[in-house]
Order: sequence, then C-alpha cells, then structure tokens
Amino acid sequence: MIDGHIKSYATFLETLSESLPECHSALRVETEALLVATRSVLDSLERYRRVVDALSIGQHRH
Repeated sequence: MIDGHIKSYATFLETLSESLPECHSALRVETEALLVATRSVLDSLERYRRVVDALSIGQHRH
C-alpha cells in the first residue's frame, strides 16, 4: 500500500524533472535528488519485504 503511494510520488518527480526547462537547472537537480532518495526508499521497502517473507517461510517450516 505505502509503496504504491511512493511509486506515484516517484512518477510525479520524474514528470516534474522532465518538464522543467533548462533555465531551472538547480530545481531540476533538487528534483532528481528527491527522485534518487525516493527510489532508495522503494528499494529498502522491497528488501524489507523479502526479509519478512523469508522469516515467515522459515517460521512455517519449523
């Protein structure tokens, strides 16, 4: 659920970055930095989900 919201935010940032004119290069850099951070959060959520899934599978086997 939360990752869907974060993915939407990442899409918004991508669109915003692409739509900024070259004269707003500082704003584009900041937007792209936010996008990198947002993708990092998504990656962390995916790793967390895999760990939780692995722990759940391990508990069911014992």
